[in-house]
Amino acid sequence: MPASTGTGTSTVHRLAVWAFGLGAFSVQFDSFALNLALPSIGADLHMPTDRLPLAVAAYLLACGAAMVPGGRAGDALGHRRPPSSPSAPCRAWAAAW
Repeated sequence: MPASTGTGTSTVHRLAVWAFGLGAFSVQFDSFALNLALPSIGADLHMPTDRLPLAVAAYLLACGAAMVPGGRAGDALGHRRPPSSPSAPCRAWAAAW
């Protein structure tokens, strides 16, 4: 890969590295919070404790898989529109509870 000659390219690369790091941190932080809630999740779902890691893996896999289309939607639709439209099902689900 050739070295960048302008400051714009290095700034874009830095922002990309920060964005990747923030995404990785958010998934790891979510995993930490989910592991703290495992006892109550197991009680609510009536799951034995040896099956709880499967629930964590399924949740994190779904969360990580949703980041790619979410980022793509952000690229295609702009920075203002995507945060409101994908959160609508989550708001509806929360209101139903």
